Amino acid sequence: MCTSNDALSPASPRSQEIMFPSPRDSLFIVGAFKKYGRPTVWLRDSNLGDDHNSLDLPSAVHWESTVFPIAAILSDIAQRLYPQRNPLEVDFTAINALSDAERVIVVSGLLQYLKDVIASQPWYMDAVWQDIERLVDVHAELLIN
Repeated sequence: MCTSNDALSPASPRSQEIMFPSPRDSLFIVGAFKKYGRPTVWLRDSNLGDDHNSLDLPSAVHWESTVFPIAAILSDIAQRLYPQRNPLEVDFTAINALSDAERVIVVSGLLQYLKDVIASQPWYMDAVWQDIERLVDVHAELLIN
């Protein structure tokens, strides 16, 4: 763990951080510096020791080619934490807990968002297609009732 700001990598925001993870937590920091021309992601984890280096995420490198760069970055982070899971998985339990009026708005927004994600990041198509089909069914049912 660094104790001196002089030991930090040039782009590390460590010297200005006000939040530090507890020994059992991890903290991801997403930042952007004009000097580097792209977003950068840092992982803070007290169990890893060397926590002032940035992560090399493909979504951060290619951020300009995506419709939703932060969503792509968050998806990359989720893939690193849970490689077997869909990082864009829809929580249908939360959707079902909403009122009908709220559900129509949320489902419509999610359908548009997932369509844009697939258009700009086709590697997620298989992962989100089943959720899109379920969202269309929910949306149709809401509109019919």
